[in-house]
Amino acid sequence: MALRPLSQVSCVVCIVLLPVLVQAQQPTGTITGVVRDPSGAIVPGASITIVHEGTQSTTRATTSNAGVYSAPGLLPGLYKVCRLLNSRPKSVE
Repeated sequence: MALRPLSQVSCVVCIVLLPVLVQAQQPTGTITGVVRDPSGAIVPGASITIVHEGTQSTTRATTSNAGVYSAPGLLPGLYKVCRLLNSRPKSVE
């Protein structure tokens, strides 16, 4: 039994989209935040380090002009977020 042209196109579309759909279901998350100084002013250009407590793997980010940082693609787990203050890490609570 031969496939009809529409069925053939449907099969090709499914095969092409399958990797995209599988990738979309990766178990990852994003940590996003805003860095402010003690007076409440935003801190642009701050260096942020995000450490996975289970594996000790690190991800680095830098705050934008609005003081916002984002670290996408993180595996599930507990993380410690630190910012560099006067060349020393300081934990962010």
